[in-house]
Amino acid sequence: MSHSKNTELVREILKNNSQVENILNEFEKSETQRYRDIIFNYIKKHNTYLSFRNKLLVIQVAIPIFGSIFAIFAPGLDLWVKFLILFIYLMISLLVFWIVKVLPEDFDKFNQEVTRLKLVNLSERLASKMALFDKIYEEEPEEDTSFLEKVSDFVKLEINSMSESQKNMIRRCINPSSRFENSRDTNITIPTEVINLSNISKKKLEQITYEISSLAEYMFGGKGYSAKLYLRISKKYEDNEVELLTSFSRFPLKNGKDNGTSWIKTRGNPSIVWECLERGGYKIAHTNERAELYYNSVLAICLPGRIGILALHADHKEAFDGKMDKTTYNLLALSTRQLVLEAINEEGK
Repeated sequence: MSHSKNTELVREILKNNSQVENILNEFEKSETQRYRDIIFNYIKKHNTYLSFRNKLLVIQVAIPIFGSIFAIFAPGLDLWVKFLILFIYLMISLLVFWIVKVLPEDFDKFNQEVTRLKLVNLSERLASKMALFDKIYEEEPEEDTSFLEKVSDFVKLEINSMSESQKNMIRRCINPSSRFENSRDTNITIPTEVINLSNISKKKLEQITYEISSLAEYMFGGKGYSAKLYLRISKKYEDNEVELLTSFSRFPLKNGKDNGTSWIKTRGNPSIVWECLERGGYKIAHTNERAELYYNSVLAICLPGRIGILALHADHKEAFDGKMDKTTYNLLALSTRQLVLEAINEEGK
């Protein structure tokens, strides 16, 4: 990847993220502002702000005096020497006046400016690292059928042993003519004991949802985030294929023997997680207040290879609106997929 493309990608990341916080102007610096940064860094390094400003004031007073002296002695000099001295005189004058103009009047304001510059530099450093990460995931990979088969084998779900009401629900979901008024008519609870994974793998999956729900506070701001990890599985029932997004882990943990509801694939009115998996990318949705759920906003992220969904929930409205971009999606999707593969691969050791 060429240097120009790297630079362009860094700027795109900065633009996308700074627009969220309405500080885009902080990153659109002119060359003049870059030179001002150099001056600030020098003064901060040598801790000589007051003496530096006093010296500039002395130079400002001295410049007219030197100009008068030059006017007195100039007639005796060659023409090219006059032009050279005049040029140097003007450059020094302009530089001094410009520095005095851009420097804050007092030390407190100067410290605020230096802090702002450090924050901008920190953001640029982080963006440059994210730019390299962002290049890992350029296109939607093909459907990972081998992973689907592997995970499906770990879920020892016996549909025939379910209650009649659950079996009737599954029959409705796999019936192409069925239509649902409410997507919650397509969910089902799968006990954790039918997920035949080792304790090590389960702990790793739980760690994923714990860490991501914690990091969500920094990514999106605010409090009250939860996370749930769904993996896609396939089962047979009455000579039909039943696909489910099965809840493998969640945070905060729920009392009981399940990770909350799983979702059956169906036509008509699909759930948020299935809609996201089929479409790819990510989906932001707001729940109906009458649903009496523990969350108000949902961010569903399709994991590469369509192996599953990472769902983030927030207890406040519009928690994710205007805060998602390509880089954030790639970061969450790629890292989650990699951690899931590592956890599941523990079963093959």
